[in-house]
Parts: sequence; structure tokens; C-alpha cells
Amino acid sequence: MKFLLILVVLAALTASSLAMKNDICALPHSQKGLCRALMRRWSYDAANRVCTRFIYGGCGGNDNRFESQRECEATCME
Repeated sequence: MKFLLILVVLAALTASSLAMKNDICALPHSQKGLCRALMRRWSYDAANRVCTRFIYGGCGGNDNRFESQRECEATCME
């Protein structure tokens, strides 16, 4: 019985950590932000299931923003 309880708790913790990881990927993609810098970043487009490059202004926007295509794919693509 204790083993089953431990197994259920571990499964719940794993599922919640995966959900948090993917929540970022569900945010709107390619949010420029409010500033005017010209930083090349990557964002996950959940509708098309691809990482796309965009120009980030340097402040604001959301957390669906990655420094590389590899980081975007590792975070959002299975």
C-alpha cells in the first residue's frame, strides 16, 4: 500500500513538472515587448508546432522566448 502511494505521488510530481515546462510553450509566440532593442530570439508557435525566430525588443513580452532554436525545441517539442 505504501509503495502504491509513493508511486502515485511520484507520478503526480512528474506530471506537474512537465505541465509547468509546457505552460511556457502555450503562451502567445513572438511577443516583441515594449523596448526597441534588436535581439534575435526563438519562440514556440503551438498552433504550427514549430520554433520560429523573431526580433525581441529587450523588455516585456512573455516567457515564450528562447536564446536558441535548440533551447526552444528542447523545452517545447517532444
